[in-house]
Amino acid sequence: LVVLPFVNLGAPIDVYFADGITEEITARLAAIQGLGVIARTTAVQYKDTDKTVSDIGRELSVDYVLEGTVRWESLPDGSSRVRVTPQLIRVADATHVWAEIYEEPVASVFQVQSAIAERVVGEMGLTLRATERLALKAEPTSNVEAWRFYQLGNQYLSSSRTDAGVQEALAMFESALELDPDFDLAQRKLAEAHASLYWASFRLRFGVAGLDYEREIEQLYLDSFGADTASYYLTKAILLLRAEGAETARAFFDSARAILEPRVSVRPGDARLHAQLGLAMAGLDRADVAIREGRMAVDLLPLAEDAYAGSALADNLAHIYTLVGEHDAAIEQIESILSVDAPVTRAWVENDPTWVALRDDPRFQRLMEEAG
Repeated sequence: LVVLPFVNLGAPIDVYFADGITEEITARLAAIQGLGVIARTTAVQYKDTDKTVSDIGRELSVDYVLEGTVRWESLPDGSSRVRVTPQLIRVADATHVWAEIYEEPVASVFQVQSAIAERVVGEMGLTLRATERLALKAEPTSNVEAWRFYQLGNQYLSSSRTDAGVQEALAMFESALELDPDFDLAQRKLAEAHASLYWASFRLRFGVAGLDYEREIEQLYLDSFGADTASYYLTKAILLLRAEGAETARAFFDSARAILEPRVSVRPGDARLHAQLGLAMAGLDRADVAIREGRMAVDLLPLAEDAYAGSALADNLAHIYTLVGEHDAAIEQIESILSVDAPVTRAWVENDPTWVALRDDPRFQRLMEEAG
């Protein structure tokens, strides 16, 4: 089964809402045992496609296609309604197995998503277990407005990797969490957005060869990092480490640690904070804690789940391993990053001074040859 992106029939600005409904239905169906569902990241390539159901079914080797339309409508009394029209199509003969119109208040959107998923399962001849039936009816949040902010954040995060776009996503996820502090999906996406900023504002700053480190240190200002003082201290520590040595850098690694430890205890689900704390601990020669924190960050946002933000965290873990002398583990992490479509490329790794300590290692040299 593939769930194609539902078409937005409302205002262009509401496309995020249709995308959110598609994602939720896909996630619910993917949790059903015995039902193979094509990943959302694969299905999204067919958004606005001219290909027929038969073409898509053949390309993806699926028996059924679920497609549909979504319209968000604001009523004169200030309330809102959502109209969702799904249709399940059998690929073999392009037959419409089932179609229906759901028109409900926006507050009922979760029930609509559950009803669609449950009907699809039934039409495909599968029997739900009790636990699966309960899972289908589960609601990600009790606050529909929080869910709207969450979906807007997803839109910003997926459509833009600029600092401005990620900052907009952060604002949306934070707004969602203000309305529902227990909204787990928003917590995870907030961490992902932070990881993207971590990659952009911290790691890329000194990940190229030929930098004049002394000049970079002179031009490094706390104001340029906004409220992220930990990134400032870590960046300065790394630049000092390369320019003057470990002892000079140690004070700044420790300043970062002092900021990050209490933050991690308050926000244990934030992958970026664990990544930064791990790097600070590596700079302080506290290898066990550094590796534990670095691994925690990768576990919270795996590379397989998000090649962009996940690569920042996998790269960070490789950096930690390198600083504490675990070169085999560092090379293994770099290999995993190079195996996916991520911002880290062979050319980047070859020119990034972070990996100077690895370059004489035969395994690293072999990896560079194979990646080429």
